[in-house]
Amino acid sequence: MTTVREMMTRDAESVNADDSVQDAAETMAKLNIGSVPVLADGRVSGIVTDRDIAIRLIAENRRLSDVKVREIASGDPVVIGPDADIASAARLMAAQRIRRLPVVEDGSLVGMLSLGDISADGDAQAAGQALSEISTPAAPER
Repeated sequence: MTTVREMMTRDAESVNADDSVQDAAETMAKLNIGSVPVLADGRVSGIVTDRDIAIRLIAENRRLSDVKVREIASGDPVVIGPDADIASAARLMAAQRIRRLPVVEDGSLVGMLSLGDISADGDAQAAGQALSEISTPAAPER
């Protein structure tokens, strides 16, 4: 059984909930990533994505440097432990329609697991199934 620990990216970057959105955007640009975990008091408190920035700030014509990450981050993030098996991680991603999972051990961020990690190094069938479910369009809100 392959575990999350074996596949995750260790020493994942994070931002503080009190950082500006500008800081978060710069971190994502520097690392060429589309999301970053948000920490408050050393614990994962949310995730901020490039889509959060576009929808919640740019569309509202707000300045990135004037807004704290905590104001736009998605709270109550779905996380996984490092000893979970990869198939469970893929099922969780599919059920929650997410492509990335913060990996938390004893309350602290220890890594990130992406669908790409699973696909490239792990269970291609589980990754394909998860991607299929994640990519199914949701009905638009009207």
